[in-house]
Amino acid sequence: MSGTGIHQRRDTALSEHGRKQAETLTKRFKGSGVELVLSSRYDRASETARMIGKKLGRRVVRTALLDEWRIPTEMEDKHFMSKRAHDFLMLQRERIDDDRWHYSDEENTYDLKRRAGRLVRYLSARKEESAIAVTHTAVINMLVALAVFGDGMTGTDFLRFKKVFHPENASVTEVEIEDGSVKVLTFNDRAGSRYEA
Repeated sequence: MSGTGIHQRRDTALSEHGRKQAETLTKRFKGSGVELVLSSRYDRASETARMIGKKLGRRVVRTALLDEWRIPTEMEDKHFMSKRAHDFLMLQRERIDDDRWHYSDEENTYDLKRRAGRLVRYLSARKEESAIAVTHTAVINMLVALAVFGDGMTGTDFLRFKKVFHPENASVTEVEIEDGSVKVLTFNDRAGSRYEA
């Protein structure tokens, strides 16, 4: 999704505003001692991660575990309020607690939940003590929601959670992962990250 109201594709680049936000965000990590930069494979996240990696002198590892919550391919480049997108969202809400339901080729809530669980295991298994992960709103929300609700979280729980908690672009959410559990240290920290034109 974007500030334009259009569902973005994987190859959508950062806008000029997004690039300036990323540059401002990158400055926050100078001298942080972070050992690794991880990134979604989506172009806009990868571009941000490369900027951070360059600033810190760290390599960037791209992983599908950090990719955007996959919407139906046919919704890409469509406005959020288009009839097709609206119809999909209504059906998705009706079937939100059915872990087997799919409109077409998207990830449902439970697919995203399982992916977030794999992400936690992946991060737990890495040898680095600290990492920056450049990802997307839904992935951040799912990690934080899992910390709150645990494995028993339903689709309805997640829908309610993401209506209230919405991290902004270029914000920082800090988590600690230990023995497969997630502890949220900060959420949606926007200090210095809002680029003002």
